[in-house]
Amino acid sequence: SQRRGDPFWVTVGGAVLLPTGQDGDNHLPGNSAWGGRVTLTLTKLFTPNIKGDMGFVYQGPFERGNQDVKRGNEFQWNTQVRYMFSDLPLDLGLESAYSNNASGTKKLSNGSVINNHSGTTEWVVGPSFNIAVDSLKLWFGAGAFFPVMQEAKSPTKMEDVRWEFKIGKTW
Repeated sequence: SQRRGDPFWVTVGGAVLLPTGQDGDNHLPGNSAWGGRVTLTLTKLFTPNIKGDMGFVYQGPFERGNQDVKRGNEFQWNTQVRYMFSDLPLDLGLESAYSNNASGTKKLSNGSVINNHSGTTEWVVGPSFNIAVDSLKLWFGAGAFFPVMQEAKSPTKMEDVRWEFKIGKTW
C-alpha cells in the first residue's frame, strides 16, 4: 500500500461467469454459457485529497450458449481521477470508460459457423460524485457520461448520455 511507501496499489481479480440465463427462442442468444473474467486495477494517491484509478477487465464465454450463439469477448478500460473532500463525506470525479465487445458467432444447423456482426466499441467520459453515509457504511453515487466514440457493427441504439446511479456497502 502507499501508506508503506509503495508507489501505487495493485488489485488482481478473477471470476467464473455462471450459466444463469434461460434457454429458448424467447430468451437472449448466448445466455446459459460458462465464462470467465480477469481484472487488474491500479490505484494511486497523488495527494491526500486526489486519487486516480485505472482498471482493466477482460471477459468472455468458454462455450456456446442459448440458440447456439457464442458471445464475443469483452475488453474494458476504465480510468478516473477523484477529489476527496477532507471535511465532507463527498468526492467529485472525472471518469472515462472504454469498452469493446467483439462480435459473437452462431452455429447453424448444417454445422457451419457465422459471425453475427453484433460487436460494439464505445468510449464515454463525464463527471461523477459519491456521498458516504458512514453510520450505515453505505455510499451513493451518480454520474453523467457523454460519448466520445460509438461504433456498432449492426444497427443498434446507443445512448446520447449514459446516466449511472450506484449504491455501495462496506463491511
